[in-house]
Amino acid sequence: PDKANLSLIMAEGVKEVHIPVGAGIAGGVAEDGKLVNIPDCYADSRFDPSFDKKTGYKTNNMLVLPIKDSEGEILGVLQVINKAGGHFNDKDEEYANLVANQAAVSIKNAREFKEMGEVQRKLRSLNDLVKSLQAPDQDLNSMLFTTTERAPAIVDADRCTVFLLDEKANSLWAMDGEVNVRLDLDAKGIACAVAKTGASINIPDAYADERFNQDVDRDSGYKTDSILCLPIKAGASTTVGVIQLINKTSGADGFTEEDEEIMTSFLDLAGPILLAASK
Repeated sequence: PDKANLSLIMAEGVKEVHIPVGAGIAGGVAEDGKLVNIPDCYADSRFDPSFDKKTGYKTNNMLVLPIKDSEGEILGVLQVINKAGGHFNDKDEEYANLVANQAAVSIKNAREFKEMGEVQRKLRSLNDLVKSLQAPDQDLNSMLFTTTERAPAIVDADRCTVFLLDEKANSLWAMDGEVNVRLDLDAKGIACAVAKTGASINIPDAYADERFNQDVDRDSGYKTDSILCLPIKAGASTTVGVIQLINKTSGADGFTEEDEEIMTSFLDLAGPILLAASK
């Protein structure tokens, strides 16, 4: 990889942009690895207004942070421009760090640069999902529907179900169209096992795992091959529910560690949102 320049891979409508490391705000973050939050770009000497002049776009504020792998190596930079209705705050920085962590996992696992298109697609899917959950007009049912519909694109799953925990009834419940589906927490099944233990389960072959309830497939006619099921938490000790993703559509070996890491980072943000909406 070219460690002397940053190459733009995410911005829509912009092609073939290369920024030398150390140049401008993004290049500076790539060099020193420090987050930069600028409330007024035109009052900051590091900001280069030439792009605005060429495009007619007005950059007001900016949040820029490094994309680092688990060993601290800088892989790139995440740049977010123009907060709607104000300046970027601490919560925005927290969310941006989650996205940067997910980007690092995807980039590190992209063995060739041509795979960056796939990285771009997944990050956009993730970003769209998070924005939808944070929309002010979303109620709990809308959040569950949105997550169920959009989460599969992040990890190339065929199906997805979000179960919420009902401690009083000792059960999990999920929306299936207009119908509420309930599972006894003590019943056999992957989702119940994850809800009780709080630990993720990644199964490449569902029928080889005794925890899998084959009756669901028999009743529906659907064939479950691989399963990725993760707890949804709000904090370290509060389980909100579980998300179950079924049948990895790319690759024959089921869901990967990268899939687990990306979904875990997403759920770190989604958990508190779903908990607040359920009250």
